[in-house]
Amino acid sequence: RPREDIDPLYLAHFFEGPEYKALIRDKALGVNINNLRRGDLEELSIPLAPLPQQRRIVEAIELQLGRLDAAVARLQGAKARLKRYKQAVLKAAVDEAGVENQETLGALSELVTSGSRGWADYYADSGDIFIRAQNLKHDVLDLSDIAFVQLPAKVDGLRTQVVKHDILITITGANVTKTALMEHDLDGRAFVNQHVALARLKEPTLAPFVYRWLISPAHGRGILEKLAYGAGKPGLNLSNIRDLSIRLPSVAEQESAVARLNEIDAANKELETTLDAQLQQAVRLRQAVLKRAFEGRLG
Repeated sequence: RPREDIDPLYLAHFFEGPEYKALIRDKALGVNINNLRRGDLEELSIPLAPLPQQRRIVEAIELQLGRLDAAVARLQGAKARLKRYKQAVLKAAVDEAGVENQETLGALSELVTSGSRGWADYYADSGDIFIRAQNLKHDVLDLSDIAFVQLPAKVDGLRTQVVKHDILITITGANVTKTALMEHDLDGRAFVNQHVALARLKEPTLAPFVYRWLISPAHGRGILEKLAYGAGKPGLNLSNIRDLSIRLPSVAEQESAVARLNEIDAANKELETTLDAQLQQAVRLRQAVLKRAFEGRLG
C-alpha cells in the first residue's frame, strides 16, 4: 500500500520491470514452488522520484506501452485468424474428398489399445521412450520433454509398443483428444502410457488421411470433444475410439487432400514462427521501455 507521495501506478510498473524480475531470479527459493521472503521485498531498493515526476514517468510509460499493447493485439489477432484459416482449410480438404465408404476406426484397425498402468516404477534416465499426453499437445509427437522407462522382459503392456503409421490419441487429462501420427520410425523402442490410446490401421496408407480427419474440429475432434466433455472429468474410453465412424474417399483423393494440407501447413508454420518471434520481440521491448523509464531515459 503506497504512501501518499507515491503514485500506485509508478510502483505497479516498477514491479513489472526487469529489476524486480532479477530479484525473483536471484532470491526466489524453493524445491517445487519458488518463494520470495518478506525481507527480500522490504530490502528492495526502488528509485523514487518526486510525485509530479512519478506521474510524468507513468504517463510516458503508458503512452509507450499502449502503442506496444496495440501491436501485440494485432499480432495475437493474426494468430487467431491463422488458426481459424487452418481449421477451415482442413475442413474443406476433408469435405471435398468424395466418400467411397464409411467405416468405424475399430473396423479399420488391427489394434486399438492404451498404455498400461503402474509403469511409474520403471522410469529411468535412459532406455525406452515413454510417450505421455504432454508429448501430443500440439497434435504432433513432440519429444522435447522426453521420459524413459527400463522394462523387465515380461512386463505387461509390451503390446503398446509404437511403430510407424500408428495413430496416438490422448484419452484423459487436459490434452484430451490431442492426436499424433507416427510418421517415422523412432530410434529404439517407444511405448504409450495409460493416458494415450494407440490405433494401428490394417492399411497403413490410410493413416495420414485418418489422422487429418481426427484432428479436424468439424470432424473427429468435434465428435471426441463432445464425448470427452459430456459429463464430469474430461475423458474418453477405448469404445469411444473404436466406434468413431469415418468417411473415407478413394486412396487417390486421400493422397491429394493430404498433400495439399501438407503444403499449407508448411506455409502456415513459417508464418506462425514469424508471428511468435514478433510477440517475443514485443515482450523484450516492454521490458526495455520499463528499464529506460526507471533509469530516467524515457523521452
